[in-house]
Amino acid sequence: MKIGLHISYFTWEGGARRRRRAPSLAPELAEIARRADEAGVDWVGVMDHRWQIGVNGPPEHEMLEPYTAVGFLAAVTPRAKLLTLVAAATYRGPG
Repeated sequence: MKIGLHISYFTWEGGARRRRRAPSLAPELAEIARRADEAGVDWVGVMDHRWQIGVNGPPEHEMLEPYTAVGFLAAVTPRAKLLTLVAAATYRGPG
């Protein structure tokens, strides 16, 4: 059996730039992925949505662009596969 980690929620304490403190979204996301990789998960994934989906929170919550997020996570996950769960082709032009 292979186990993966899907990260679909990015609104945690101190996360976004709208707060006056230094943002912690990037370092915390990196730490989550790094620990998952060290724990031996087979893959780490993010989803491709423009806004947060209702089951996870309101649309104004943080949502990362998935391919940028996967590129960022590549720096801290030397072993785990990185992927998007559902890639919405309609969000991007054919070019």
